[in-house]
Amino acid sequence: MEIWVHRGKINPADLGNNLDSFRTVHDLGATGIETDISFTSNRKVIIYHPGSLNRNLNSFSLHEIKNMSGLPFPILTLENLLEFMLSLPDFQCLLELKQDSRELIEAVVELISKAGLEKRILLTSFQRKLLILDFETGADLLTHARTINPAIRTHIIANFPFNLTAIAEKYRPNMISLGWLPNRNDSKIFYKCVIEPFGQIRQRIAEVKSMGIKIIGGILDSHEDINHFMHLGADGIMTNDIHSALTFKA
Repeated sequence: MEIWVHRGKINPADLGNNLDSFRTVHDLGATGIETDISFTSNRKVIIYHPGSLNRNLNSFSLHEIKNMSGLPFPILTLENLLEFMLSLPDFQCLLELKQDSRELIEAVVELISKAGLEKRILLTSFQRKLLILDFETGADLLTHARTINPAIRTHIIANFPFNLTAIAEKYRPNMISLGWLPNRNDSKIFYKCVIEPFGQIRQRIAEVKSMGIKIIGGILDSHEDINHFMHLGADGIMTNDIHSALTFKA
């Protein structure tokens, strides 16, 4: 079972998205991390989830951020993260695009390609934008990334997985995630009672995996939820709680 750690969190209360957390989850045995990328005001790519801190870092230049007091940890640039990845040849990373920007895609693809990390980093986007739920990007951005460098690997978060096979055939990603929003019981109920039966999820997962595409369930923090996706045939899970996931795996 692959274990992908959401924002590289050590536990659900952790903010994640910082180098110490990334090192810790690697040392604990995670398959890889999911982390967030966006632009500063002067178009530098940083590891940052908009809205996760008291200040909106997207409104500041990288120089201003580096000299900013009161931040809970040093803010990483994408170059910093890539250097970290190069030091750990067994580790993988999902980079979620947090801004609907072709310019961001182009900058990120250039940096990944220059580092030679196409095989260990997957660019991540939602299947469709839905701003009311903070789904900032759509899978068309991933298609654009592959026009720049066909070796770029991609990961789609299927927020409308009623036909998982069609999503796989249209975008040909390396990985698809499906599941429910964390801490949203209504999202979980909707997924289990509507999407799963009407989308024939178990059958579609088997079809998609036969195409060489991995399936990840997320975001899962309990043994019950992890077990649910393992029985559906998922290759792994996304979690906020690596300790719980490792206990399940053991």
